[in-house]
Amino acid sequence: MSVSNQIESVLDYLLKSPFLAIRSEKTVLGREDRPAYSGLAVQEAIVNAVVHRDYELTGSQIIINVFPDRLEIRNPGFLHNTLKPEDLYAGCQPMRRNQHLSGFFRDFHSPMNGRSLMEARGVGFLSLVRESMELSGRSPSFEVIGQGIKLTIFAGGVVADS
Repeated sequence: MSVSNQIESVLDYLLKSPFLAIRSEKTVLGREDRPAYSGLAVQEAIVNAVVHRDYELTGSQIIINVFPDRLEIRNPGFLHNTLKPEDLYAGCQPMRRNQHLSGFFRDFHSPMNGRSLMEARGVGFLSLVRESMELSGRSPSFEVIGQGIKLTIFAGGVVADS
């Protein structure tokens, strides 16, 4: 299975999983269910994890943990060069650790919006933050932990009753 197909499979699972929260709102037309996570934000997080991870850390892997109130994506390797987490939130142009891989993803279309999986314009992380803020009211957290990083995206709204 190609890397782009693996990303699509993970996205499909995460966005359709019965284990993920569903936002439910009452409107004049009745109950309206909405996903707790932005598909574009989750896609950006997964693509970034694949493209920016440190492949020289032998035996390491990307780990995605699903909790009732959040998604955690753990990625092997520190931020590249001198980047710090606060630089990403400030809109700093990222340093790509894997240039060829980011170029490769420009040739594959996103199942979310039909554009490239990675546009290499340096705005993806800020889009992830904006999309997440719209749904949950919380900015994703980005932490350096050991020899890796952890991105947490918080679920939006209330969990619907069955």
